[in-house]
Amino acid sequence: MAHLTPSLRWIVVLTLVSAGTGACIVGFRGRELVAASSPQASTPDPDPVSASRSIPAEFEFDGEQDSHRQERIEIGNRFIGPDLPDSERQSLARRAVDLNERLLIRHPSVKDIEKYIVRSGDSLIAITRKFKNLKGCTGALLMLNGLKESDVLHRGQSLRISKGKWSILVDKSLFSLYLCYEDAPFRSYAVTIGANGKTPTAEFTVDGKNPKPMWWPPRNLGIRSPVMYGDPQNPLGEWWIGLEHRFHSGFGIHGTNDPGSIGTQASLGCVRMRNEEVGEIAAIAFRGMVVRIVE
Repeated sequence: MAHLTPSLRWIVVLTLVSAGTGACIVGFRGRELVAASSPQASTPDPDPVSASRSIPAEFEFDGEQDSHRQERIEIGNRFIGPDLPDSERQSLARRAVDLNERLLIRHPSVKDIEKYIVRSGDSLIAITRKFKNLKGCTGALLMLNGLKESDVLHRGQSLRISKGKWSILVDKSLFSLYLCYEDAPFRSYAVTIGANGKTPTAEFTVDGKNPKPMWWPPRNLGIRSPVMYGDPQNPLGEWWIGLEHRFHSGFGIHGTNDPGSIGTQASLGCVRMRNEEVGEIAAIAFRGMVVRIVE
């Protein structure tokens, strides 16, 4: 070896096992070391289900989660009653919003929320397909994680996944739509209802939804149909969420071309929402979702 000149390019095979790393140097060219990949250099993506089953480190047990969940159950049972006085419904709604904020976001309960770690190639839609409870809808993911549809997910990002059921309740006298988790309000929205009592009180289910909808007006209005999206005569706004019922047909929740009507009785029977808000409901509404309309 002493007789070799530096210009000669020898490949000397060395094996170096460093303490606790398992790294290998398999050779060198001149003065350049050539290293093999460490067995620990590449870590596979975590399993999407098993990773979400563990208790997230950021979950904070404040000692009151069980009592908060029990209180929410009691509020939910009372809240969906059809004969609740307005003042009591408003009071229960305020308390329920605070409870759901605690249990789903601020101090997540493992009985309500599971954690999912984003993998390479994940999208919001792809994640909804991994959790049956999300019903293929992104709305709960967006709301619970402060995301927008346009946001790009990053590998290793932690997301909250809700385990419970979502539903809607519309209180006509309060001109309010409540998005409910476990029958207790999570968020509220101001709405328009039908003039002259045209919005029926009943329990509906969602049967479909359409962005930028066309409108087929009743024949007695004398308007040629269909009326395309964007036409000033089309009152449906940005979204149509159809409601299904055995005896009531043609009703839905939709946006509006008349935001000044919000908080009044002005529609033909449907529930109108502001265009910037109806998209939030459309993102979470799934076929079969319960929609209760009460006086």
